[in-house]
Amino acid sequence: MRKIFVVMSLSMMVMLAACSKKSTMPTQPSTGTVAVPDWTKYGFSTVLDSVQITPGKADTVVSGPYTFQIPGNVFATPVEFYLLEGDTTTLAATAPSGEKPILAFAFKVVDTNTDSLVGTFQNPMTMIANDPEITAQSWYYDVETNGTYVLNSTGLKVSSGQMIHPVRRALFSWVITVPTSSGGGYYY
Repeated sequence: MRKIFVVMSLSMMVMLAACSKKSTMPTQPSTGTVAVPDWTKYGFSTVLDSVQITPGKADTVVSGPYTFQIPGNVFATPVEFYLLEGDTTTLAATAPSGEKPILAFAFKVVDTNTDSLVGTFQNPMTMIANDPEITAQSWYYDVETNGTYVLNSTGLKVSSGQMIHPVRRALFSWVITVPTSSGGGYYY
């Protein structure tokens, strides 16, 4: 028992020492071993809008049915933020049964200091989609590069004609769907 206590105490001391070191340079959060996809190579070749974002300065990107509210604490370094549109007709081929894609978007976020793609954000931004087809039965999906749809209802708010969702990463594209028949959808 004493050995376990000593090992746990040493582990805690190492963790506290690591946490007490202050970084002098803010960095973008690591995505681990996950490669950040360049969504322009996965069917999101239409750039709806782009904007340069400076850390500490909030911004809003509005294009078509989308509004992205970007707080000043989302990025640690200056970035070029690209809003990309996907072809819902193409994405329909891999959509879940009974669901029809109505909106599809992705980001290409480039760290302007390193010219590298940013995959994970320090804090979430807010996506607001306005479309008359959005109903309480609409779904919000993360879509992987291979076309796999993964339901993402965390923080989702849906009302007639509008969907709001927090976005923390550029590792997926996103698709908003409506049911092709009765059933399905997001319920409160």
